[in-house]
Amino acid sequence: MIDINLLSATSKRFGKALSPILAVTTVGILLAGCNASAPENTDDDEMMSSSSSSVEAMMEASSSAMSADSSEAMMSSSQAAMKQLYKNGTYSADGVYRSPAGGESVHVSLTLKDGAVTDATFTGDATHAKSIAMQAAFLEGFKEQVVGKSIDEVAVGVVNGSSLTGGGFMNAVTKIKAEAKA
Repeated sequence: MIDINLLSATSKRFGKALSPILAVTTVGILLAGCNASAPENTDDDEMMSSSSSSVEAMMEASSSAMSADSSEAMMSSSQAAMKQLYKNGTYSADGVYRSPAGGESVHVSLTLKDGAVTDATFTGDATHAKSIAMQAAFLEGFKEQVVGKSIDEVAVGVVNGSSLTGGGFMNAVTKIKAEAKA
């Protein structure tokens, strides 16, 4: 026998996610009790069949509601985890990469709020003409791939034809993530 008080207390503890389960369980208990004492005749069989269909419909609706609640809960806990994983603030780091002209460096600054990048700056420190041009091309388009995204989703590669500068940028992002950890 299921203890209704225990189900009610559990439902309160875990919130909306268990409410559909409690409702379906209660209806199931009531129907099971009806079935045990119901005489066997066609009218009662039809009534039980109708009740059974209602229970199945309620269980399906409850399952859908639980899936929606679970998805919201998972998203909320994921967002909460991001808030706790990284401290809000502005962080800076230098990144390095190798170009055909040799070693190059970049300076990156990211502003984080609740685990998301709200602003980003980039400064290239190249000394070779081709590298200077590639870092300038990168500067023109990198923000679209960074701002508004979770810092863990930032994955900058080729930007405006600049294929190597993104490696230096991501090297700096790795350092920033380590510094911003809560």
